[in-house]
Amino acid sequence: MIAVLALAAALGAAQEPPRTGHWEKKPSALLFFDSDGDLAGEHHLGPADDGAKLAKGGVSKDGRFAWLFEKTTNWNVGRTKMLGSQRRLRLLGSDGRALWESADADEPLNGGDPLLFSADGETTLDSERAARGWRVVTRSYMGIVLTEAGPFHELQEIALTPDARFAMARWTVPDQSATHTFLDLTKKTRKDVASDTFELGQARLADDGKVYSSGKVVLDLAAPAPEKK
Repeated sequence: MIAVLALAAALGAAQEPPRTGHWEKKPSALLFFDSDGDLAGEHHLGPADDGAKLAKGGVSKDGRFAWLFEKTTNWNVGRTKMLGSQRRLRLLGSDGRALWESADADEPLNGGDPLLFSADGETTLDSERAARGWRVVTRSYMGIVLTEAGPFHELQEIALTPDARFAMARWTVPDQSATHTFLDLTKKTRKDVASDTFELGQARLADDGKVYSSGKVVLDLAAPAPEKK
């Protein structure tokens, strides 16, 4: 009888998934808990006391992954002119360590997050900028680049559907109309729409791939393409 119980316990243990750590986001900190549930790591969020450094972060829906964005801004002596900045975005895994990082990532100009997770956390969309301008990049959680689009002059906003099928980037060029760029990440196609075709120049990408403006559907990215005659 004891042998049977021991075998059953062993089989049950074999079927259980391995225990891993998880992440939680608090108002002023990103916390990592190990597989025993003990606090094993902490990252401060928010501005530093001198105002020169900013840290932002987020957690995937299931807590397996987290992102941490740190930005240090360099000013002249009188703090009247920004001289440059150093940036680092890290994708952190369930063991508390970084899976990949980017020195080009930056938060969109509307102040949104520089990285968005899919519902399962295994695909990310992040905003980056370099000398040639901004771009949006989708990666696997291991950092493999899946798609990228750009360059954009001034990136204002990004969005990603939970299934990681569609993404949106809203960007501007000085003295010109803004543009909404819609990406089908599965088919790797792109559709640019002048923002002035939307009410008040605003549009929202919904979870199902529909695009709304003033509460009305103005575009359905998931709709099949019309057949060619």
